[in-house]
Amino acid sequence: MFFLLVVAGQASARTYLQGVVSESQGFSFETLSKSATAAREAGHLQKAIEYYRRAVQLRPDWTEGWWYLGTMSYDANRFADAIAFFQKAVVLAPNLSDAWTFLGLCEFAQKDYENARQHLQKGKALGPSGDLDLDRVAHFHLALLQIRNGAFTGGARLIASDFSKAEIPTQAQFALGLAMLRIPLVPEEVAPSKEAIIQEAGHLAAQSFATATENFADVFPALLAKHPNAPYLHYAYGQYLAEDSREQEATVAFRKEAELSPNSELAKTSPEIIPRDASALQRINAEVAAYYSDSGSPSATDLTAGDPWGLALQDFALHKYSDAVRHLTAVVKAQPGSGTAWAMLGLSEFELKQYDNARIHLQKGQDLGWGGSVDSVRDARYHLALLLIRDGEFERATSFLVSDSDKDAATLRQEIRFALGMALLRLPHLPQEIPAQDHALVERAGEISSLLYESKYDLAFPKLKSLIAEHPATHFLHYAYGTALSSLSQFPEAQKQLVEETRISPGSDLPYLSLASIDLKLKQPENALPFAQRALTLAPQSPEPHYYLGRCYLELDKPQDAITELVAAARLLPGSPDVHFQLARAYAKTKQNEKATQERETFQQLNALAEKQRGRLGSQAYGAAGSDHSNSGISRPQSESNSPH
Repeated sequence: MFFLLVVAGQASARTYLQGVVSESQGFSFETLSKSATAAREAGHLQKAIEYYRRAVQLRPDWTEGWWYLGTMSYDANRFADAIAFFQKAVVLAPNLSDAWTFLGLCEFAQKDYENARQHLQKGKALGPSGDLDLDRVAHFHLALLQIRNGAFTGGARLIASDFSKAEIPTQAQFALGLAMLRIPLVPEEVAPSKEAIIQEAGHLAAQSFATATENFADVFPALLAKHPNAPYLHYAYGQYLAEDSREQEATVAFRKEAELSPNSELAKTSPEIIPRDASALQRINAEVAAYYSDSGSPSATDLTAGDPWGLALQDFALHKYSDAVRHLTAVVKAQPGSGTAWAMLGLSEFELKQYDNARIHLQKGQDLGWGGSVDSVRDARYHLALLLIRDGEFERATSFLVSDSDKDAATLRQEIRFALGMALLRLPHLPQEIPAQDHALVERAGEISSLLYESKYDLAFPKLKSLIAEHPATHFLHYAYGTALSSLSQFPEAQKQLVEETRISPGSDLPYLSLASIDLKLKQPENALPFAQRALTLAPQSPEPHYYLGRCYLELDKPQDAITELVAAARLLPGSPDVHFQLARAYAKTKQNEKATQERETFQQLNALAEKQRGRLGSQAYGAAGSDHSNSGISRPQSESNSPH
């Protein structure tokens, strides 16, 4: 399945009770129940399940026993067993909302969608569980099932109600995309080839919760140009226009929706597109489901005789990428946990210039674990880095490229060096889109980027100075030099370079953020304040300006103003440990001790995770793409792709 959020496990293990009864002894219910509790609390789940099973045989009306059998089976992904146990629990305790919720989640995992919808709805109707994570998981899956059942508006509202406007995660955005495009499917039923458009639509829908409608009416045309035949995309555009009181334009969009498929039920609807007749709705929903599920494509079982994996490998080797995509689609449906298959699908889509889908599937391959030869893994990582650069995620791309290289700038593969140069110069393109006259500049920038990552400043700085002398007006060269100098605490020279960058790139918030960071390090928050304010003006939807402005206010003894900005940063980037650390300080200053404690705990959890990631990836003094503030737990937003080049 697309994903299933896992609810936190049971209580931490305690000391295991001494003298647990042996198998040969006769068990009383009291002995069994105590042994079961002791085993569960000690983390011996298999033994606990055995004791609970035997206890409920002696006392079938023991609700607690059935409950724990269900939750332990759920945690072990043994959903069929868990369903049987929770069914017993809800009979004995029909008002126990958690039991209905877990029953529905297990049924969802088993693809028993109708029962899952009914039981998740029952759990919701009985009231919140008291566990925010469980309720959010339940609401999300209920929303998916409502969407699958054709209740698109209700499903979208349920998702929106559970997440703040600025922190809707990727999976929830995908569900919003399903709702916007009126796709009666759950994510795992969607064809890989259609994931990109749904994700884009969902991102747009998520943004619409926090931004004025008129802004999104201007964004839609680009999406329509990329996917002109996608069912209900013109309809969604018309909805936004109508909400903005642009009735004539909305009517054009609605009519365009009806004109797209003259032989389709979609064209036989009313001017408002959605008919009132239930049977017509069912026919249209079936059409849309077929479009997004690629039901006409061969299934894994259809291709079994021909070995779809072998056929995919053969087609890929022969550069027959369309055929490879067809076979790999069958493979990933049959083996959704194969990172290698997802990566290969992404590489094939890249060759077909289906870049949005390629990024999604290469990322999925990375998350699941790439297999294959060293060269094939390197190729997948390189292509994912290119797509990250294309989308403006320069720091992430650079970390991929550097980890892929032998970290010797002199022998660096030419294509890696070129991509590193694009990232340093913040060029949101693919390599073939760079004009020929700029190739030498980009390659030299890439060599410098590699040297900076290796902290070989004695070699990097002369090359960087020379490049700046030859190309003094090139965007982000001064920024790269300034942030590298800052990492060595050469602050006066760093400030000169960054101020020069503000002149060359007045529309970028990056140099202002670095200037604010330097002044904060120098204990000069009054100097940092205008830089942070300017950065916020340039990038109000990015977390970094809010973070640095919050830090300025905190150091200027304005903790309430600091809280406002840091809370905004946390909503935009909830996974940053530094944001929560500063929030803890701000709450402590305002005597909000409970909130301060919560923020400290969040910081400790996120910091421990960040330490693990740093240990796995290694660390460099220069940092990602040379940004000293990028090492603080604050990463560049995905939308940073407005290079003037």
